[in-house]
Amino acid sequence: MESEASKIQKEKILDQYLTEVVLNASQKITSEADLKQREAEQRIEHRERRLQMEIERKQDEIEELQTDRELKKKVANIVFYFLAIETTLVFIILCLQGFGFWGFYVSDTTLNIFLPATIIQISSMAIIITKYLFTRK
Repeated sequence: MESEASKIQKEKILDQYLTEVVLNASQKITSEADLKQREAEQRIEHRERRLQMEIERKQDEIEELQTDRELKKKVANIVFYFLAIETTLVFIILCLQGFGFWGFYVSDTTLNIFLPATIIQISSMAIIITKYLFTRK
């Protein structure tokens, strides 16, 4: 039968083989886990980049809306000041005509056209500006 030394030798070889199999399996498991972890990290990085791009896009939209709002405010103020000056001038012309200061005279036909046209113009400008400034999106 087999000698004691050959049995021990076979057991050592079997132990080495089992050790190598276990090491290879654990390395394979570790490399698969590393691969999955790297894939997960890449997905996270991709999501972070997408979110960062979305944040930048939203910031650009906010800046654009703020600029648009400031421009609308400036234009509205200019137009409303112009309309206030125009209304004041019409009032002055009416006072001059009504009281006859400095011999000022405008024909009745001219006044009958001038006054309603001015009122319609001022009203329509105010409506147009208000609609433009308060548009619903």
